[in-house]
Amino acid sequence: MNTNQWVLLRGLSREARHWGEFPGIFKQYFPQSTFLTPDLPGNGVHHRIKSPTSITEIMEFVRDDIKIQSMQQPVNILALSMGAMLAIEWMKRYPNECHAGVLINTSIKGINPFKHRLRPENYGRIVKDILLYRDVKAKEQCILQLTSNLPNQQSQLINDWTGFAQSAPVSHLNIFRQLIAASRYRAPEQKPEQPLLLLRSLSDRLVNSASSQAIAQHWDLPLLTHPEAGHDLPLDDPHWVCNNVKSWPGSL
Repeated sequence: MNTNQWVLLRGLSREARHWGEFPGIFKQYFPQSTFLTPDLPGNGVHHRIKSPTSITEIMEFVRDDIKIQSMQQPVNILALSMGAMLAIEWMKRYPNECHAGVLINTSIKGINPFKHRLRPENYGRIVKDILLYRDVKAKEQCILQLTSNLPNQQSQLINDWTGFAQSAPVSHLNIFRQLIAASRYRAPEQKPEQPLLLLRSLSDRLVNSASSQAIAQHWDLPLLTHPEAGHDLPLDDPHWVCNNVKSWPGSL
């Protein structure tokens, strides 16, 4: 794998600051690389922009934002959840721009049933506590409980994430529009031609881990499983992610 340039993509309503310590840890494993952590339209520094309801449009925004056309070499993409859909679409539409991809805890229409893409027991909580609730700290606490299995760190993370949400609030409308984009995106008929590695968390409480397994089987891709981490695998066990990316045969 060409390791000179990495693009890290997060998912629904999250921004670059939610990567936390992960980019710094990742760089310890790839010291010669540089890293880009762009925000999606509607999130982070772009929180005032209306989120498109299409994964393709979101991906095109990210390409333009990082000025991919001016880069001399193809990039590697590490992407979480909805971010992995952007990575797949990017690799399919612009194969010369992308060298390889690592997809974490994702799901795709056309391969995964809806009940696996978002666990049914969370529907009510997502609507009530995330889409409708006005208390920022309570909302971030709900998101953290759904995405992380690290109880010892949750107090500080909730404070940090509350600060992010207050300084760059993601509107309820933009969250809803991103949900529409993710729910509408359908897997391409053929898998991307670049090397792909799938990582999943067996204890993911937001997306059924069977989704990654189905994608791996459908596209004949390598799949590695963490037994305890939550949906936000780079948060819960960053060194596990880095070690496996570093040792992946596709990186040789």
